[in-house]
Parts: sequence; C-alpha cells; structure tokens
Amino acid sequence: MVLYNEATGSTHHLTSLGTYVMLALLQHPAGIDFAALVRTIDACVELAEGLVLQDEVERVLAGLAELRLVARVAA
Repeated sequence: MVLYNEATGSTHHLTSLGTYVMLALLQHPAGIDFAALVRTIDACVELAEGLVLQDEVERVLAGLAELRLVARVAA
C-alpha cells in the first residue's frame, strides 16, 4: 500500500503488515481497541517463526503514528 499524507506532503510505502493494520483501521473509522485490531489482523497474516503478532502490530502502530498517518487515543 502506498499512502500520501497531505499534512506532511510525504508518500509512504507500507509493508504487508503495515497494509493490513491500515486496512483494519480504515474499516473502523470510529476506532478499534488494540486486542480487536490484533484479532482482525491475525486472521489475515502469517508471521515468521519467533515473531509475536502483538509486538509487531505495536511496532507498526508506533511507526504509523510517527509518520502522522494514525493517531492514538485513550479509551
């Protein structure tokens, strides 16, 4: 997935996991809690051995937030 951020003028090429995270977020414009997000993505991806999905989703979310593509809010 390729995303353009109008606020920064930057274009970003997402990894496959980043794409699944972003698509899941877009399907829930009012927000989704972390556990539900992980469950949604778990149905779509297969990680390399030794990787923990929750940790990888957390890493992707942090990266997307740093790029100002998503915003985290407290529940």
